Amino acid sequence: MYNDVIGIAVKKQPLEAFKKSILLYILGECALALENDKNEREKEEAAVIAKNEQLRSNLLRAISHDLRTPLTLISGNASNFLSNNDSLDDETKIQLFTDIYDDSMWLINLVENLLSV
Repeated sequence: MYNDVIGIAVKKQPLEAFKKSILLYILGECALALENDKNEREKEEAAVIAKNEQLRSNLLRAISHDLRTPLTLISGNASNFLSNNDSLDDETKIQLFTDIYDDSMWLINLVENLLSV
């Protein structure tokens, strides 16, 4: 925060009442303009903060979704394999392993991309 200071030289004589009232009016208008400018800057800063918060929220929501999707598929396939291991044929087991591997690789690439950003 900063303070503005205005100085007026008056040559050892007090100002006449009329000049003093005009000067006070001008100073009042200057103060009002400075206050309006300050309020506008604060309003713009608040808008930027709100926009940044919205962007952050959207990014986290998207990342959360993109992380949960492959994790759900991986855990579902692993659960299916564990629950039905004895009754699954070799082709189905290979497909489950392949799906788990593909989803985990996709997840690793996603995390690496996020970390590189």
